[in-house]
Amino acid sequence: MKATFKAKLCTMESPLWNLHIPVPDKIYQEFKKAGIKRVVVRYKEMVERPAASMGKGDGSFYLMINKAETKKLKLEIGESVEVSIEKDESTCGMLMPEEIQELMDQYPEANKHFHDLKPRVQRSLLYMLGKKSQSKVKNVLKNSSLSATI
Repeated sequence: MKATFKAKLCTMESPLWNLHIPVPDKIYQEFKKAGIKRVVVRYKEMVERPAASMGKGDGSFYLMINKAETKKLKLEIGESVEVSIEKDESTCGMLMPEEIQELMDQYPEANKHFHDLKPRVQRSLLYMLGKKSQSKVKNVLKNSSLSATI
């Protein structure tokens, strides 16, 4: 199942999250009826990531978007963006970084423990490990002679 729509970048009063993209009710209801909770979201075909539609408590739903994504999209509050969502087919709702998958393949017991965790815990771990590995690679490149060639 896939849907495409245009929506404006909005803000909300929240200590945890501020920027979001509203999901049209009709589209949200179609996904809900199909039992789809997790989606892959694409903005302007430039930013792609797994997501879940979140409820505001007033019957409306939205997708969270962060400042780095809005910067990449050159998107300001109140501006419209093309959004595409489709069912997330991954096992835990997050892509497995290549280096983490390699470790899972090498250590079957760790793989079993990871897959015994709840999907939301798996997503959190993958997110944290992915961020950590990205920053380590950046630091290595920054402090090496390779950074001049990249």
